[in-house]
Amino acid sequence: MNENSRKPRILLVDDEPISLTTVATFLKYSYQTLVAKSGAEALIIASREPYPDIILLDVEMPGMDGFEICRKLKFNPDTRDIAVIFVTSRESDEDERAGLELGAVDFITKPVKPDILRVRINTQMKLQQQRQQLQESEELLKATLDSTRDAIALWHQGESTPCLTNDNFQQLWQRDSGKLSPLTLADISTRFKEGEQWLQEMEQLLLQDSIDERVICCCEESRYINQYSRPMRRGSRITGRVFSFSDVTEQVLLENSLRQMSTTDALTGLRNRRDMLTILEREVAWARRNLADLGVMQLDIDHFKQVNDTYGHTLGDEVLRTVAEIIKTTIRSDDYAFRTGGEEFLIFVPAIERCSLLEMAERLRMGVENGSYAIESGCTISIGLVLLSQLEPENKEDRLLVMADAQLYRAKAKGRNRICISESG
Repeated sequence: MNENSRKPRILLVDDEPISLTTVATFLKYSYQTLVAKSGAEALIIASREPYPDIILLDVEMPGMDGFEICRKLKFNPDTRDIAVIFVTSRESDEDERAGLELGAVDFITKPVKPDILRVRINTQMKLQQQRQQLQESEELLKATLDSTRDAIALWHQGESTPCLTNDNFQQLWQRDSGKLSPLTLADISTRFKEGEQWLQEMEQLLLQDSIDERVICCCEESRYINQYSRPMRRGSRITGRVFSFSDVTEQVLLENSLRQMSTTDALTGLRNRRDMLTILEREVAWARRNLADLGVMQLDIDHFKQVNDTYGHTLGDEVLRTVAEIIKTTIRSDDYAFRTGGEEFLIFVPAIERCSLLEMAERLRMGVENGSYAIESGCTISIGLVLLSQLEPENKEDRLLVMADAQLYRAKAKGRNRICISESG
């Protein structure tokens, strides 16, 4: 690339040969100059690559004046970004205002002073370089954002719409909403189950100097979005926030499935004892807050070892599954049933009174006794009951399990296939 090709390209447009020659002469050593003597010629030259960096445009020209030429330049996508400096012999505020409204960047009056013209041109070249650098930075940032898998948006404080988004953001939110115009935080909030609360928190978050990460459940069934955000700064001042959204539905569902598997008895489908104490503590706390009672039911299959010894473990497992199904159909949807050992089961019954607990236990006992089994001898259970209201204040929640177990052994001692309930703490 030679030195001349690196010089800024200046297009001079003037119908006066003397004025054209004069300006071209003192510009040719610092700039690559092009000349046009009419508006039509100027439009042709300006639309050829490489495009001029600046056009010095005379206002008063026959046929097509400078204003009309400028209007056509700004209408053409290929030439609209070329800086236009009007040159005129008339000092008119009206002309200057009209030119600036058309998109011109400056006005110079004739006779042109070389030093002043160079300063004006150099100023515009610096501004162009800054705009180009800014555009390149924005394009690089956009390309970087588009290369990520997450949906990303940048919000400035006080702005309802994002100042920058990547393609994945458009796909994640606008495709779902069917909205083509820029999305606001309020628009996005409609996608979430707790949308109003989320919107309030996000509006506050835009002002805060903190990193935030959360998983949000969408209105659609079983769809989850991970949201990560951190503040944008200009110096020490917070100017906005960068948000990153990613669809983590598969991950959340897998975690939920693994969690359920870890707390579920594989044979019966009831809960195992893994989270038993956690649930007990939670239900006791709820009952005390709401001045309600809580029933605890411990039960055993009678003579189950004999079942296994006589019929084998395969049929023994069938008995366990059948008893578990009877438990599921007997308890309420808010109750918790656990298989805690080989033939041992535990049930938490929230918000229940003594008589109702006894009635449920009796339905369960009779359901098991009258059940249909793969063994001839049938099956019965013994049940021990206790209520939270019977627990002494100084005792912890797990004391309820000891009390229910004691009633279970009492039922067994009395001949099995019966119910015993604690009379006191």
